[in-house]
Amino acid sequence: MEIKVTSGQTCYTEIMELSAILIDIIGWLGAFLVLIAYGLLSIHWLEGNSFNYQALNVTGAVLLGLNSYYLGAYPSVGVNAAWVGIAALTLLRDWW
Repeated sequence: MEIKVTSGQTCYTEIMELSAILIDIIGWLGAFLVLIAYGLLSIHWLEGNSFNYQALNVTGAVLLGLNSYYLGAYPSVGVNAAWVGIAALTLLRDWW
C-alpha cells in the first residue's frame, strides 16, 4: 500500500511497520523460549519445578500473550495467561 504525503502531513506508515515487526519478534522470541523450556525438560536438562524452567515458561508465555493480544488472537491470549499463572504460582511457591 502506498501513501502519498503532501508537505506538512506526517506519515506514520514506517512507525506502524516497525511496531508490527517488533510484535513479530516478541512473538517469535516467546515461542522460542517456551520450546526451549520444553526441550530442555524433555531431555532432562531441567526439572519441571526448577526456577529456570518456570522462568523460561513465564517469560515465553508473556511474550506470546502480548503478540497474540496485538494480533487479536484472544483464545491464545487466554491460554498464555493461564500458562503464566501456573508458572508464576510455581515460582512463588517454590522460590520465594
